[in-house]
Amino acid sequence: MNFDEFSSDLPPQQTEWFTTPEALESALDGYGIIQPTLQFGSGQFRAGLAQRKTESCELFADRYSTALSLQLCPPRDNISILMPRSVSGRFMASGFDLAKDNLLVFPDGAMADISGPGPIGSDDIAIPETRFFEMLATLCPAASWSGELTIVKVDQPYLATLGDEVVRLIGKPDAELHSERLSNLLVSIISLIGHGSGQKQTEELKGSEARSRVARKARKYIEVNFRHPVHLESLCRETGTGIRSLQRCFREYFDFNITDYLKTVRLDSVFRELLAASPDEETVTQIALHNGFTHLGRFSIAFNRRFSALPSEVLQMRAD
Repeated sequence: MNFDEFSSDLPPQQTEWFTTPEALESALDGYGIIQPTLQFGSGQFRAGLAQRKTESCELFADRYSTALSLQLCPPRDNISILMPRSVSGRFMASGFDLAKDNLLVFPDGAMADISGPGPIGSDDIAIPETRFFEMLATLCPAASWSGELTIVKVDQPYLATLGDEVVRLIGKPDAELHSERLSNLLVSIISLIGHGSGQKQTEELKGSEARSRVARKARKYIEVNFRHPVHLESLCRETGTGIRSLQRCFREYFDFNITDYLKTVRLDSVFRELLAASPDEETVTQIALHNGFTHLGRFSIAFNRRFSALPSEVLQMRAD
C-alpha cells in the first residue's frame, strides 16, 4: 500500500498536508503537542494531519509516508489515547511493539518514543484529565488504572473499528457531529482502560526501563555531539554498558541501529542549514563537514536518496 492509499481515509476539509517535519512540528505545536520528528525512510517526506476539537475531547488522525522516529508529548492536562496504524504491522512505542492490537494511554505530561517503517500513522483522542477520571469512576468503579504510560491489548478488528470511528467523527460537519456517537466512542475506550486489560503490558513497559535509560542516554549523546566524531567506545562509556548491550538496547527500543540514527540526525541538520544558507557565503562542502560528514561522495548519495534532491539544489532554494 502506498502513501496515497494509506492516507486516503483522512477527511479533506479537516486535513493539513506537510512536506517537511519542521512544518508538521510547527502545526502540532499550535495544538499543544510537542513532537520532534526524524525521517528515516528515503524520498520526499509527506504527512497528513486531521484534527477536530469538541466540547468533550480533541480528535486527531495522522499519516506519514515513510519510516520515522519521533518523541511524542500529547497536549497537557489531558489523558491521551493513541491507536496505531501501520502497513507493515510494526509500530514501536518506547521499546514495545504495539502492532495492530494494542493502544497506548498517556497520562498527563507523559512522553513516548515512537518509531516504525512507513507508511505509518495513528488515530488519537485527548480527553481533559478531570473528565477522563469522572468517566472512569462512573464506568468502572473498581478500576485501578496505574496512572502511568499504559499499553492496552485490544482485539485487532475492534481496535481498527475504534480508529475508523475517530476519523469519521473528525470528518463530520458540526451539524452532524452527534454527541451520542462521540460519547459512545469515549465510553468504549475508557472501558477498555478501566477493566485492567492493560496491566500486563504496563508491567512489560516497566521491565524495559533499564533498556530505555541506555537507549535515551545514547540518543542524547548523539544529538549533542553529532557534529564531531561519535565513537561507540564513547557511547559505551556514557551509558555505562558494553557494546553488545548498547547496540541491543538501542535497536530494541528505537527499532533503528545507532549508525542509521547518527546519519539521520546529521542529514537533517545539513538539510536545515542548506535551506538557511546563502549560496554566495557557504558551500555544500562546508556545511557537510560542519555536520560530521567526512566522505563527501557517500554524503551526497545518502542525501539524494533521503531527500530526492542534490545538496546543491537545496542550497539554491533560498536564492531562487
